This record gives sequence, structure tokens and C-alpha cells, in this order.
Amino acid sequence: MAQMVFSSTSEAFTLTAPPESYGNRLLISWLSFFQSLCLLFEWVGTIYTALYTPTVIRSVCFHLICIYVFVHCMQTGLLATIAVDLLISIVCPLLHRVSRNGLYVAIMSLPSTVYGLLSVALGFVLSDDNIIVMCNPPSSLQKRANEFWYGVAFAAGAVTIISYLLAYFILFHKNQQQELARRSMRSLSIILLIFLLTRYTATIGANVMNMVNADPSVVTLFQNYCIIANISGISR
Repeated sequence: MAQMVFSSTSEAFTLTAPPESYGNRLLISWLSFFQSLCLLFEWVGTIYTALYTPTVIRSVCFHLICIYVFVHCMQTGLLATIAVDLLISIVCPLLHRVSRNGLYVAIMSLPSTVYGLLSVALGFVLSDDNIIVMCNPPSSLQKRANEFWYGVAFAAGAVTIISYLLAYFILFHKNQQQELARRSMRSLSIILLIFLLTRYTATIGANVMNMVNADPSVVTLFQNYCIIANISGISR
């Protein structure tokens, strides 16, 4: 997905952002870095589970993958950040012109960083010694930490979708005759479709199960196999 985000948003930024502004490209590179780490962690975890017994104590699991939890939070938050950044570049391109790139990227990355740090902190504070079936981010987090993790992911996904939709409609009305704009809108449509059918569908399902207090074994099974949606979404 990072490659598709890069190509489509770069086309859109060409229409709106000044040439000297490269903060958006730094954000996309930052996202690509964290998504690559997520894929690496996912595949290592999958191979480990296939070769060895997956049963592990939650506290032990979390200590092993707390960095992965942080990385996952960063890429979730940065997806929303880049969508908001694209919308800003269309609605208020002057902000890109007057902002220092390094400071701008640091400020825009702050919400994702806070989300990651809070998730890890809650993971340590609330961790228990219950046995879990698979060692992955949702299973490694105790119930309250898990609900926070998924709740923020749900909000970030909503921000991502709303920002891309607004960007799409603004580009449509402002640049109907430009081929570059049409390509950008097609790419944005594909990004939204992939995001909805993979990551966000899984996130919505997890939040609904948490809200209705579904059977813990069913919730755990669903969250464990959300890895398929995550890998599909990230690898696009």
C-alpha cells in the first residue's frame, strides 16, 4: 500500500504543493519504513507459529513484541496523517510553502508517536500472565489495552477515509479537465477500496466485538486471523 500511496499522493501533491515542499514525501517514506517493518514482523511471527507451539504467556509475548506494537501503531497513524496532509495541501497549499519540512514532519508524526507510546505503556502496565494462543499485537495486549489499541485504530481509519474522500471530491471539482488529476483520483479510489476491504474491515469487526462483549474465544480467534487482512493491506 505504501507504494500506491506514494504514487497517487505524489501526483496529487504535484497539483497543489510548491516544488520546494517535500515534507509530504518524507511522511510517505516514513510510512513505507514502518510498513516494511510490519511486514517483516508479521512474516517472522507467522513462520515461528508454523514451526513452534504458538501458546505463550501474555506478559512474555508482549515483552518480545512491544517494539512491533509501537511500529504497528506508527504505520496506522501515519496512514491517517498522510491523508490529512494531502487534504491540507489541496485546501491550504500555503501551509506547505511556509512550513519548514523537518518541523512539519515532526509535528504531523506526533499523534502517531503518542498513540504508539501509550499503547506500549498500557501493554506493560496492564499485562497479565494468562496463556494466549498466538503471540501477536492484539493478543499480547490485555483487554483494556486491546480496546484502546483498536479504538484509536478505528478513529484513525475514519480520518483516513474522510480525508481521502474530501480530497477526491475537491480534485474532481477543481481539476476535471486535467489528466493528472484524473489519474490521481483513480489511484485514490483504489487506495480507499483496498483499505476498506482489508485493514479497516478487520478493525471495524474487532471494535464491534469488543462493544458487544462477544465471547472471548471468538474475539481472540477473529483478531488472531486479522493478520491476513493486515498483510494484504500492507503488501499492496
